[in-house]
Amino acid sequence: MGSFISISSGAYNGHELPVAFEEVAKIGGAHLELIFIHGFSNPFEESYFNKRNAAIVRNLYDANELNCGAFAAHMDLSMPDSVQQFIARMDFAKNIGAQFVITYAAPLHRETEFYANMEAILAHAEDIGLIIAFENPGDGKRNIIEAGRSGAEAVRRLGSEYVKFNYDFGNLMSQFREDVLPEEDLLHVLDHTVHLHVKETRRVAGGWEFPAIGDGDIGFELIFEDLFRRGVDLPLCLEVPLTMTRDVYGTPKMASRPPSLEEINQTLSRSLTFMRALKNKFGVPGYPADVRKTG
Repeated sequence: MGSFISISSGAYNGHELPVAFEEVAKIGGAHLELIFIHGFSNPFEESYFNKRNAAIVRNLYDANELNCGAFAAHMDLSMPDSVQQFIARMDFAKNIGAQFVITYAAPLHRETEFYANMEAILAHAEDIGLIIAFENPGDGKRNIIEAGRSGAEAVRRLGSEYVKFNYDFGNLMSQFREDVLPEEDLLHVLDHTVHLHVKETRRVAGGWEFPAIGDGDIGFELIFEDLFRRGVDLPLCLEVPLTMTRDVYGTPKMASRPPSLEEINQTLSRSLTFMRALKNKFGVPGYPADVRKTG
């Protein structure tokens, strides 16, 4: 799996799905990560995850010469209907060409149910050859996976090559109210990490907002200098949720109206330029996998 830079469709929440593809192509992106998370993305029904809609999405990727790296389909995997719902999401991810399907684990008090459900979920992941990448949450609630150390423990316990980790820098900041540093926490789970969500945070009076990458409080330059020095160059997604803020407890608040396409594109362009510059400065110049689809 090569390194690449994706842009999350979450920045375009409030706009129609084809718009995200068209606008990411316009600003020079090469990969688009779709986000389907209840309450955090455009509304959808579970019935959306079918072969017909997967074919529509594949056509959008092809028509805009974009690649699919990961599919963000976060949900609670401990509920009675979680297995059926997540398997449908996994099949959808596979059908649109994703290498990883990203999700949360489950609330800490439902640990038994989570591990029971994971038996069937893992069996299906192995059948279709799709990696499940667990992500650390940012809502301040107790979760089976909250950060690097608990993430590594869960991955080791599940013991499958199809279970890995997606590290979200911005989520860590609100989950622990900035008491835990991402540059230190990531190291606990780095050996199991296959993908990164590069999400910037800026502390404000009411909690946190999410500006362009490089315009906030996280020391991404130091983080990526250290990663590249260790020989680590992971696929990543620039996640800039412009319609979301979090309060001081981590609870998300969604805006009633989306920003203009001009504002979104300016913010994402600045983020993409910043990240590509870091990869060129500390990594392998040219980021060969970060290119548009052809043919």
